[in-house]
Amino acid sequence: MSTFGSRLKSLRKDRKLTQKQLGKVVGVTDVTIGYWEKDQNIPGGVSLTKLARYFGVSEDFLLTGKEELSNVAPGNLGAMQIPIISWVQAGTWTSESDARNLEGAVDYILTNGAHSFGTFALKVRGKSMEPEFKEGDTIIVDPDLCPGPGDYVVAKNGSEYATFKKYRARGVNENGEEVLKAFEQSAPGDYDMILMDVQMPVMNGYEATKAIRGSSHELAKTIPIIAMTANAFSEDIQHSLAAGMNAHVSKPVEMKVLEKTIRSIKSGGGAPNRRLRNSDKWKVTGHKRIEKDS
Repeated sequence: MSTFGSRLKSLRKDRKLTQKQLGKVVGVTDVTIGYWEKDQNIPGGVSLTKLARYFGVSEDFLLTGKEELSNVAPGNLGAMQIPIISWVQAGTWTSESDARNLEGAVDYILTNGAHSFGTFALKVRGKSMEPEFKEGDTIIVDPDLCPGPGDYVVAKNGSEYATFKKYRARGVNENGEEVLKAFEQSAPGDYDMILMDVQMPVMNGYEATKAIRGSSHELAKTIPIIAMTANAFSEDIQHSLAAGMNAHVSKPVEMKVLEKTIRSIKSGGGAPNRRLRNSDKWKVTGHKRIEKDS
């Protein structure tokens, strides 16, 4: 016999989601999702509404297994409705925003992708993103996803409108390959200095530094790079310098030593402007080309 829990589990499996991923969409823990799927508890209120909207089914279907009778033809089972909003609305949108609270009629598109509850769609304006994106194309934006270097993002920039651009990461990166990509895609002035962790996965700090120095970026030879590592022997310092770094600071970092090192490199230029990743940039996860009549 079909139950709420079995229907929920089936819908989740169809989307190839883990309980943790679905929990993130709804705003609950994976433990709660597990309770629901075992019929030990049944969601209500906002959680039930989020589940129904995410899976493209009615709340009645989740609870009873039957869709309410309607004179409207049903959409694709399991497809999520994504609201198409304006660039002004995107400027004030958050991951908790609900299209039902918007004024006026709202158009929707359907997608079978795994997206968070706050996902929205926009119509591309202008020709600044051609040839990848043409005016009139529809893009899908998930505010819960953190963009990486080279991703396309919709960003808040303090003005009335949101903007659409290619992301150049500014801030802390988790591995040497990300550091290299962020630097290569940066514009002059984006970074004053690189504090390079030597023990990083994928590409360590020495390798990343050599790659930066050998890149075609106009600041490749001149941007200051400081090694940050617990390895403090003289051979470790020589290794850092041989890789192309300007200086070597041992961990745990003493701020006075770091500040003195920076002043020495920058000739009194002060502390580096370490920028952190901007949470007001949202990753573009989908793209639909609108074919115009010729």
